[in-house]
Amino acid sequence: MSETDLAQFQWLDIPFDAEHPIAFGINVYPKKTTCHYDIHVGLEMGIVLSGTSKRLFGSHSYTAKKGQIWFAGLWEPHGFEVIKPPARHMVIEIVPEFVDTPEPYTSFDWLKLFKVSPERRPTADNEKDRKFAIAQANKLLEIMRGKQQDNWLIRSRLVLQEFLLYFTERIKQVSSSSSRNVEPFGQRRRLLPALILLERERCQGVTVADAARAAHMSRSSFAQMFRSAMGISFGKYCQRRRLAGAICDLRATDLKLSAIAEKWGFCDAAHFVRLFKSVMLVTPNEYRQYWSDPSRKQTLKALPVPKLNLPMSQE
Repeated sequence: MSETDLAQFQWLDIPFDAEHPIAFGINVYPKKTTCHYDIHVGLEMGIVLSGTSKRLFGSHSYTAKKGQIWFAGLWEPHGFEVIKPPARHMVIEIVPEFVDTPEPYTSFDWLKLFKVSPERRPTADNEKDRKFAIAQANKLLEIMRGKQQDNWLIRSRLVLQEFLLYFTERIKQVSSSSSRNVEPFGQRRRLLPALILLERERCQGVTVADAARAAHMSRSSFAQMFRSAMGISFGKYCQRRRLAGAICDLRATDLKLSAIAEKWGFCDAAHFVRLFKSVMLVTPNEYRQYWSDPSRKQTLKALPVPKLNLPMSQE
């Protein structure tokens, strides 16, 4: 393949609109890395194609080898550390509505994997599940190679839904009745005015009362529906949303911490630093230094597209 062909597999920030609901990439890590946390809008799922890494979700962590997987929800802090290179990670980011479509004959929560606590999420810790994950990775690679073909988005959504269905059935300690009477798609549609308000006023303090009024709901009903549909409370969602905006400024600007804290509605720089470190496990200055390091780009690079028949082997 030419360099132009390979460029489609480079990581791109997801552009969240109806025409671009999915971002796909394969990241290569030729050397060990330090622990790195991130937080962003969009649902993230990943498959380890080679090497060994440590996946981190706050106090919960696990070692992921070839064929193992991870899931991260909206604005959920998550991190990784490559401990056995070379490592290759397939990373997919999607807008929730891309896979969460209403079912005409049954009720199913397509986003349940992203909303249960990290320790309950499946990781493909047996050979059968790992082989399934690699097979789905192969299907996605084939689809992404032919992105110019008609209906590639539909085919990719079907593969991802098959992936989600398979592993949703493997959620740890799941109740047999928990998949009944669920309408996350309809709930988020009712919450949409509040979400739009939050995006429009994301630098400011939008209260749960403000959001409830925008959605024409009582405060208690709104809070309950928000947690059910989004997987976290409205307050924590707002906090993570503002934190993500501050992270973007740390990456892209040289603003002082006091200015970033004021812009994104934190009490002061000290409060911002404490919250940032509690979530990201590093200080804002350490995070900024990481992203400004020219050598970082040598660590993350596009992978020459592997053969579709990725072998399952001991590492």
